Amino acid sequence: MSFSNLQLEIKDLPQWEAVQFQPISKRYLTVIIINYVIVWFFILLASGIVIFNTEDISKTNGLIFGVSVTALFLFFIVMSVLAFKKRGYAIREKDVLYKAGLLGFHTVIIPYKHIQHVKVKESFISRMFKLVTLEMYTAGAGRNMLIQGLERDEAERLQQFIVSKITEESEAN
Repeated sequence: MSFSNLQLEIKDLPQWEAVQFQPISKRYLTVIIINYVIVWFFILLASGIVIFNTEDISKTNGLIFGVSVTALFLFFIVMSVLAFKKRGYAIREKDVLYKAGLLGFHTVIIPYKHIQHVKVKESFISRMFKLVTLEMYTAGAGRNMLIQGLERDEAERLQQFIVSKITEESEAN
């Protein structure tokens, strides 16, 4: 048996950028905003308790702090809305892709043969909107993938499909 390791031309490699990504449910944006509102509320509540029970901090400084936290909250909401539009996933015959981000945009591509376990889970707030997260766990120190904001039936169909692909891959080896 002879060893072969030919060089490939970059232009001949598959173009994952040409893949049509599926958007996640628009209701998931509401879940993201509700999570931010809860965090913002507790930060303001805790800060208000500290500010109004401490004589060293003037009420003006407390007001400035509250306005600053609210402005930061609004900034995060706007960034989340803009980033939400960039989220998406794709299923191909040999792998799963997920893209997300705004300033730090990233795309994760995981071949089925690297996926060890697939789980559908839901958080308390997501459950109210009938949305779930599809989690794919990879072997070793590889990167796991979360696809948040899926309809339950869609996530379960994806889970069954991915598990069947994992089974095919393991039987082929």
